[in-house]
Amino acid sequence: MTDYALAGQDALVQNAADATQVKTARKRARILSAQEGVDWQATLASPAGERVIAAILEQCGHLETPLGKDTHHTYLNIGRAEVGRFILAKLNDHCPDALLSIETQRRAKRRA
Repeated sequence: MTDYALAGQDALVQNAADATQVKTARKRARILSAQEGVDWQATLASPAGERVIAAILEQCGHLETPLGKDTHHTYLNIGRAEVGRFILAKLNDHCPDALLSIETQRRAKRRA
């Protein structure tokens, strides 16, 4: 997690020159990251959670070419793939074993 805010989020630091604010923001970022990891692990603790995440990844088409029949569809596909890459990054950070399991199931499904 970064020390800066993403669009639409509250800034963790109001004054980057204030060492106390920066230290507090880093601590808060670590806490938020740890909670995020717990949330992802809880989601993937059951086979149902894995199936839901796998279905979302499949819908995202992150492994397919984004080219569509026109620029609007191409940009739509790029956006979908970006969601898939976001999910993959979170899985890789917090639940690498679940990522492996989801990928193994995806490959087995394609072979069948």
